[in-house]
Amino acid sequence: MLKKAFDYFLFTSLFIALCAVVMVLQTNQLLRLHYDQFAYLGFVFSSTICSYNFHWYLTPNAEGENDRAQWTRNHKALHIILFLAGVAGSAWFFFQLLYAWFWLFVPVALTFLYSAPKIPHRSFHVLRKIAIGKTIFLSFVWMYVTTLMPVLLHEGPIGESRTTRVFRWKPGNRSIGLIERSPFANLPLRRQNKSTHLTNGGR
Repeated sequence: MLKKAFDYFLFTSLFIALCAVVMVLQTNQLLRLHYDQFAYLGFVFSSTICSYNFHWYLTPNAEGENDRAQWTRNHKALHIILFLAGVAGSAWFFFQLLYAWFWLFVPVALTFLYSAPKIPHRSFHVLRKIAIGKTIFLSFVWMYVTTLMPVLLHEGPIGESRTTRVFRWKPGNRSIGLIERSPFANLPLRRQNKSTHLTNGGR
């Protein structure tokens, strides 16, 4: 029972889709990025489900992967359902990120070209002759989606979105200095001096 559940989780590409989401979240956290993260995470999850189920639907006889091949042959209908669900989810979140349509179109086109040679139509057979460096090709798509694309969507300078505020009281100047520091720099980004009137007797 546990193995069956694990096979569903792995072979339906839910696992790889969650991995993609986690990698985007890590990029957001490390670079302090601000943009519509929910829409982009939804797009990444849906498009990963879409592309991988499309790919495995067209790969029923994977060499060296007997368990995967057997599972795929027995669940081709499920691959189609997940593919269509991924298409619907990708389209929904794509229109929420329409302002960045060009940057989103790049990984969509590259991902399609990766699986296109497997489509059983003569017009796509020519791609089999030029589909070289598939591992490098796929690595670039993953880098683009999980690292570069969040940076392109980011609003504002990288590293300045979230700052740490430090209050310093300078008795000599009778003022309280408010310093905002970026986690990516040792120098203050902005300094504001708020004069505080100090009187005897606490008045």
